[in-house]
Amino acid sequence: MSTKFYFLICILSRVAVTQITSETCRPSLLWNVDLSDDYILSWQPSANEECEIIFYMVQMRHNVNSTEYAFEVEDTSMDIGFLPACESMRFIIQPVSSDHVVGNGMTFHKILPLPIDANLTITSFNVTELDQEMLLEWDIDEKWIDCAKHYRLVIYNEDNDAPIDRYVQTNSASISSLAACGSYMFTVTPMYNVETPGPLHSVEYVAPPARMSSPTLQAINLGTTSVDLTWALDDLSQNRCPVSSILISSSNFNNTYPITNQNDRTITVTVTGLQPNSINVLNVTVENSAGLSDPVVIAVQTAEN
Repeated sequence: MSTKFYFLICILSRVAVTQITSETCRPSLLWNVDLSDDYILSWQPSANEECEIIFYMVQMRHNVNSTEYAFEVEDTSMDIGFLPACESMRFIIQPVSSDHVVGNGMTFHKILPLPIDANLTITSFNVTELDQEMLLEWDIDEKWIDCAKHYRLVIYNEDNDAPIDRYVQTNSASISSLAACGSYMFTVTPMYNVETPGPLHSVEYVAPPARMSSPTLQAINLGTTSVDLTWALDDLSQNRCPVSSILISSSNFNNTYPITNQNDRTITVTVTGLQPNSINVLNVTVENSAGLSDPVVIAVQTAEN
């Protein structure tokens, strides 16, 4: 909540301490206290009111214990447009009779409505990349910050999967599990309530590049002088950075196997030129636009002739 400075309008009250007797008139409780959308607070005296009402004491506060504004009002309504928009306020209205007797207070609790001229447009949007996640932050005009009760955040990815739709209470959100090099669009809508959304703000974002994880061996087919190896690479939901090749090396060779289909994340390569019935220690890495993955080391034994 924004910082605001409140003041108390002190009343030089016309209400004297009056001993209530059978001849004095104590005002009845007020009726029909209401607050209009244009910030007019109104009330009505009881239909059975027998006292002459000379004015009304109106107190306004954010909580039960502290009065922040106080007025003497002769009419049965007042403009409260000076109050901060959309905040929760408690109003206490007491009639005062010509005998200077204060009637019981009518307490009225209300969240101030969204003003007609309120502007919930997002004025700035920032993306910060952290170690394992990213932080979205945005701002709206400080004057209307309390009118945005929550924000609707929708995340779209380039695969056109069902978007992630969530609501947050503050003007920031942490997002994890984004695919490296993936293209995204984030939309944020300030919400006063479900029926009253503010303007939608969108921003496009490409996640930073990252190396692939070490490839995972899924299948092996041994020959006498060759071996077929099937490797699983990071899924596209984890890493969308362009993959160029799998590199396999041993003590006597260093082979590169190009990858042309970026959507194929299960790759089979054939290592040739091996000796029959030999044990070969292979060092395997995968390369993408961010560099080489950590290696995985396997040992394979070819078949006999």
